[in-house]
Amino acid sequence: MSYSLAGVNDKCEKIKQFVLTEDMQVREGDVKTAVIKLMKFKECVGNIGNDIHYLTAHLANNFLQRKHGVTMNINKPSGSAGLDIESDNVVAEIKTTIPYQLHDFGAAQKREITKDRKTITY
Repeated sequence: MSYSLAGVNDKCEKIKQFVLTEDMQVREGDVKTAVIKLMKFKECVGNIGNDIHYLTAHLANNFLQRKHGVTMNINKPSGSAGLDIESDNVVAEIKTTIPYQLHDFGAAQKREITKDRKTITY
């Protein structure tokens, strides 16, 4: 999927409009309505993790251009194989994962980070 700043802005606007117009209270005896509303909200949010990754790639690209003169592919899909940034001077992987534990990643998160590190070529 191709991401853009306009696409992220559209999604944010849909979320804002939904939150401003929908009563999200769950009432005893009317759980069905709450489920329907939460499903609509989920549709607005979509895979927000990919949007966060895309925006983080923008931040990384701006920093790398300024600091190292390196440009990265900001449209590389989140979760795709290989490193996000690989050049002669810089090797990096963007991680927007919130740690499972307070100060540590969970076992599955550690496994994925280790897998990414093993793809580095020298």
